[in-house]
Amino acid sequence: MYLTIFDQEFNLLHEMVIPEINRSIIQYFAKDGKLWILDNQQDEMTFVRLSFS
Repeated sequence: MYLTIFDQEFNLLHEMVIPEINRSIIQYFAKDGKLWILDNQQDEMTFVRLSFS
């Protein structure tokens, strides 16, 4: 999985590999400066939160 960050004019700011996520992400949202990813672990809804500093 790659995370790509763009500015308001869609200029590439940063790109990084997230090796812990090795499948397609279907649902996600951003809130309070974090990226929240909906994940299904053994039929339980969980969220993976990515913080950027």
